[in-house]
Amino acid sequence: MADIFEWKSELGLKIVNKIDEYRKKGLSWRETTRLVNRDFEINFHKDKLRKAWRIYANGEVHHEKKLKSDNYEKKIDGNNLEIEAKVRRIKTLNDLLEACDVDLSVWKIERYIINKWEVGAKDKKSYEIKVEPLFQVKVWLSKIIPTETKFPVIQPIYINELPEIVYTERLGGLGCALIIPDSQIGFTRDMYTGKLDPFHDRKALDIAVQLARDLQPDHIILLGDMVDLPDWSDKFVRSPEMYWTSQPAFIELAWWIGRLISTVPHVKIDYLAGNHEERMKRALLNHMVAAYDLRPADNLNSSPAMSVDNLVGLSRMGVKYHDDYPKSDVWVNDNLRCRHGNLARKGGGNTSRAVLRDTFVSEIVGHSHRLELTCKTVMTHKGMKSYMVFSPGTVCRIDGVVPGFKAEEDWQQGLGVVYYEEGDGRFEIIPVSINNGKALYNGSCICGVDGTNDLRDQTGWMHF
Repeated sequence: MADIFEWKSELGLKIVNKIDEYRKKGLSWRETTRLVNRDFEINFHKDKLRKAWRIYANGEVHHEKKLKSDNYEKKIDGNNLEIEAKVRRIKTLNDLLEACDVDLSVWKIERYIINKWEVGAKDKKSYEIKVEPLFQVKVWLSKIIPTETKFPVIQPIYINELPEIVYTERLGGLGCALIIPDSQIGFTRDMYTGKLDPFHDRKALDIAVQLARDLQPDHIILLGDMVDLPDWSDKFVRSPEMYWTSQPAFIELAWWIGRLISTVPHVKIDYLAGNHEERMKRALLNHMVAAYDLRPADNLNSSPAMSVDNLVGLSRMGVKYHDDYPKSDVWVNDNLRCRHGNLARKGGGNTSRAVLRDTFVSEIVGHSHRLELTCKTVMTHKGMKSYMVFSPGTVCRIDGVVPGFKAEEDWQQGLGVVYYEEGDGRFEIIPVSINNGKALYNGSCICGVDGTNDLRDQTGWMHF
């Protein structure tokens, strides 16, 4: 390319932004130059790229040359700046600010520390021990006028060309319900390639679709925690690999629910919110209360703009979303209810026993990620009555990828099938265990298929 290059042009600014992206990942200038030249098919020297980055990145001058020494550390995170020096000549806060050319009309000091300690070393000529003081000066700053933070746009997902949903009843027989527990659809993103590594198990999700196709159930109940939403949580420390993963999670959840509807067009689907769906509401309340429960002015009866219902497009697909966690429940018949639950006891069987101890209705609960079925029989004025609590497990990965309290969790994959009589009738719960992408049901082996290629082709997201 010509020696004269307009950095303010559209191409120039794209190059500068790409340089800034690589530098924030901690790449060296040599590696940054190689990648930028490859990405834009140019052949610029690293000094030229470095100069352009210093002047034009984010509209600021980056004083990198003054921070070239390994004894300086500078971290910029949006509107926050952290600088640390361990150099003999830097002894005060003013020394550090002057050395790093910090503009106090742009940055304000939040806090700082100064540490001093003495180090002894032998003089090479006199062989005497000389004690010299060393200093650590560290300062945290924030922008006086914050730069507007740009978040990726999260938009509602639409599934096109779905068959019309017509709810029907099975005549002369039992009703059938398919229970699908915590899928925790979510991802970590590779910081260098952008590739998404799923928390959910696509083979287990495909088994649910195949089972729905074979059973043609009247009712499908999603037990909650169907999305993970790690970038909305304040409970756990979020690594950068978990940021900006909500959009692909909503897209895949909508795509998968669309497969269920296409497989069983007549089916009634209820979606119970879990504690992970609740993360979005809590994040809005804690950090952006002005956006909480906002609705379109021309449709105040619709779901809030920032809600799982709206962003996945559940209502538009005919799925009923129950967002009052932990109170929400769905009744299969008058004797069996489903809810997400909020208990997870240590040890197999302990969660269902704890739920059963305090209930006088049979329940199906999620949340614990364990496959459990516990029963009790009590005496009533009408005679003996039995109750049971069933936990179907999970359809997320159980190989340690999903963030949890331990590296190896005691979790099991599974689904639930319920045959029931309407009203105050009987029911039968059939656990369906999933192991290594396979499930045995009704004398047949259901082998899950990893539908990643179909997912990419049908959604257009190549990072899946």
